[in-house]
Amino acid sequence: MEKRHKLIIYNRLMYKEIDLLAECKQISIGTDYDNEIRLKKDWFFYDFSFQLMNQDGQWEIYCRNGSYIDLGDIRRLLTMALSHGDVFSLNHQDSDYELLRVAFQIDFDYEDKKYNCILQIPVG
Repeated sequence: MEKRHKLIIYNRLMYKEIDLLAECKQISIGTDYDNEIRLKKDWFFYDFSFQLMNQDGQWEIYCRNGSYIDLGDIRRLLTMALSHGDVFSLNHQDSDYELLRVAFQIDFDYEDKKYNCILQIPVG
């Protein structure tokens, strides 16, 4: 069974779930015109973008245009390998303003579920 992933991006003005298909190799997200998933510039104080790349089933995030990844410690990461359960902030480099919160997880909802199944439970 192939693993599909989901990226959730949100802040106080927006919430978006992005399905990351296994055959997708890269996707760019941000306020720039060349982004595949464009976000409204009105929702942010700064223009930004980031790119997700799938290399042999391993997703990685790359920051562009003055943004960085904040894991809650002192480090400012520009790239990071993603794994199920990662939650972090995407901040602007000059002002440390939090642009987005990002959550990365396995997508368990993409398969059709069989809810009409009957299970026999033995009594006694």
